[in-house]
Amino acid sequence: MQRNRTYLYLIADTLLSAGVLFYLLLSAVYRGLPPLIGFFFTAMVVQKYENDVKFKKFGFSWFFSIFYLFCAEQIHGFNLFSVAIAYCIFYFVVYENSFKYIKFRNFLICFYVMISYVLVFVVSNAISAIKKSEYLPLSGEYLNYIVIEILLALLFFKGRLV
Repeated sequence: MQRNRTYLYLIADTLLSAGVLFYLLLSAVYRGLPPLIGFFFTAMVVQKYENDVKFKKFGFSWFFSIFYLFCAEQIHGFNLFSVAIAYCIFYFVVYENSFKYIKFRNFLICFYVMISYVLVFVVSNAISAIKKSEYLPLSGEYLNYIVIEILLALLFFKGRLV
């Protein structure tokens, strides 16, 4: 008789998703917790790389990353679709060139986390300028978020961009 682990993966994905969404709510309440925008942005880049180079299919984590980023941008005060526009700018301008010119892959992961926050912040403020609404203030907590998320991204994605 063959063992089937499909249900175990479904349960694990459900519990992990619930935990991450609970963390998202906690990060909205406690300002010291990073919103993990750079981490999930980097996760999407790593999964896109694995899809392009290693021919892996997009799975549940790809679609959950998109869902998480849309929820995080709304909860943390960014404009709607600022993450999607930032990802498109990133993909068409930075993604291919970064693999050509940066050979140290751990720095590449750090660069992706930094560029994600910069692009989302700039795009959100550009949308605010178009709407003639209030801008997001640039504060030191973004630097704290970037440092924490760089450490998390290095922990989880080290060795996946080869």
